[in-house]
Amino acid sequence: MAVPTLDPLHQRIYNYINPCRGNIPENVISTIAGNISFVIRHVHGPIINPDRVSIPVVDIGNRGHRAAVVVHKEELNSAVVVEARVNWGENAIVALGKKVDRMINELLDLSQALCTPQ
Repeated sequence: MAVPTLDPLHQRIYNYINPCRGNIPENVISTIAGNISFVIRHVHGPIINPDRVSIPVVDIGNRGHRAAVVVHKEELNSAVVVEARVNWGENAIVALGKKVDRMINELLDLSQALCTPQ
């Protein structure tokens, strides 16, 4: 069976987060990457250069980890789309995925409310 080709933004995000996945199944990481792509396009429009997207995952001293989705607009001008912080031993990518899921659910609820006849 052929593996489907991911769009370039989805692939870039997947490539960023896959090394941090720990024991998370690969299909879950692909879903998280797709959901992050959706949120980026919702916030910054449907056409975005994947090279403008970064996902830094950093240690926060002895407190834990922080992961963020960042869109680089121009030199010295970046926008954080979403971020998550976790304690040591927790997976920042999982937390980021959960936060993105909540954002998408809110967007879908709002869209449904706006499209439902009163």
